[in-house]
Amino acid sequence: MICDLHKSCGISYTTYAAYKSHVHRCHSSLLHSTNEENFYSLTANNTQQLNMDPNADVNIMNDNVTINTINEDDEDDFSSDSIEADTCNDDQQQQATNTDSQTLFKSSCNEESNISFISDIQKSFALFILQLREEFYLPKSTINSISNYIVILINHLELLFEQKTIRNDLGNAKNISSSKSTSDSNNDIIELKIVKSTMKEVCRAVEAITYNEYEFINYCKKYFKHSPPEEVTISAPSEDVKCGYFVPIDQTLTSILRNQDTVDQIFDNYGSRIDDDSLLIQLYVDDIGLTNPIGVKKDRHKMFMVYFSLEDFPDQYRSQLEQIYLVAVCESGILMDNANAKSFFQPIIENLNRLQVEGLFVNGQWIKFSFSTMVADNLAAHQIGGFQASFSNDHFCRRCLIGYPKRNLPRSTTKLAARTSIIHDDFVQQISANPNQSPLMGVAGQSPLHDLIGFHSTMSLLADLMHDYLEGICPLVIMSLLKEASSMHSLTYGEIS
Repeated sequence: MICDLHKSCGISYTTYAAYKSHVHRCHSSLLHSTNEENFYSLTANNTQQLNMDPNADVNIMNDNVTINTINEDDEDDFSSDSIEADTCNDDQQQQATNTDSQTLFKSSCNEESNISFISDIQKSFALFILQLREEFYLPKSTINSISNYIVILINHLELLFEQKTIRNDLGNAKNISSSKSTSDSNNDIIELKIVKSTMKEVCRAVEAITYNEYEFINYCKKYFKHSPPEEVTISAPSEDVKCGYFVPIDQTLTSILRNQDTVDQIFDNYGSRIDDDSLLIQLYVDDIGLTNPIGVKKDRHKMFMVYFSLEDFPDQYRSQLEQIYLVAVCESGILMDNANAKSFFQPIIENLNRLQVEGLFVNGQWIKFSFSTMVADNLAAHQIGGFQASFSNDHFCRRCLIGYPKRNLPRSTTKLAARTSIIHDDFVQQISANPNQSPLMGVAGQSPLHDLIGFHSTMSLLADLMHDYLEGICPLVIMSLLKEASSMHSLTYGEIS
């Protein structure tokens, strides 16, 4: 873009930020010039013209009016921008970029040429959209959402102005008696002070929402019934404070089931699972990495996440991410200690047990719930179930009592004893009596979910399909099939590769 604010300028710039800095540095006098006398004289002339000719074209009047929107606050903003432009370092350029959106709609009003208001707004908005696309790289869907919201906001302002005008007319009618025709005509007129007051009120309301994170959370609670997570102290009183966060399941369920359409879909699918008398709650746990470190630091930023879903949701909805709800979160390293793990899961257990015993009253009816299963990978399942976390020695399987040396023997030559709830509970009692025996036949101790109604380590932990089947059994079966095809000369290794 080329600067044409002065005949002797004509400097070319490739970025909007550089051009803005140049304007504040070299043409600041144009930004701060406020010719109030011309403004009032033009306003008076147009007012007289309107009074003399009631049928005067409003567009012609708008063409002759130039409104100076720079107030004292704006002058302070431009002064600070001018100081920032003089330093010309990276930090000032970033701040200038942040203030672009604030001065964007003001800049066009400072042009010397008189243009219509509609064209002025269209030009400013086009520049705003261009900045969103080319400078901030926002996708088209996001830009459309912003544009739609601005239109909705303007519509709301129109209704708000109308309300303010009607109230003002009603107040004046109590003090000054006027004819019916006069009062009817006043309903279409709004005083400038009401407009200013309304706009300031809207600005304060918008600014209050984004004032800080605390205010934003409070407005979310007020308007969207947001329930912040509860902080759970995991560490012992004598240790450094370590906390986790818990989102009550009953509050989430109340929000889900408040929609009657959702309830109808669930009850159409009601009882198609296991329990005909209650809705089934399935838990899911997994570790996630907040960053992507390597080496010894790879476990430093891992978080342990707990989710839940309703199994009675129709199948076409159960796989959607919005149907999987957060329950709790904490640092993974904290749960390595059994006492900390029990403290972390305690509010989850109490919440689920209360749901299973008392149910939930939603939309005028009581709904019962039952815990079904826990979904996890092998490592997390062993930690939750109280099994040993090593898979390279001893009794590594949580399904049977096979030892590690016999893992490759044919099934026909070995007899596998399955783990039952009775055998497992006996191992847990022995370890409780003598902790030095841990791990005993692959059992490391009592599960932190031991007190959860419907949970047992040998029955509630599902198989890890990804690691056991897709990465475990499937490659071996495919390799055996390929070797057999090669030995039969039906397929060569060259054709395989």
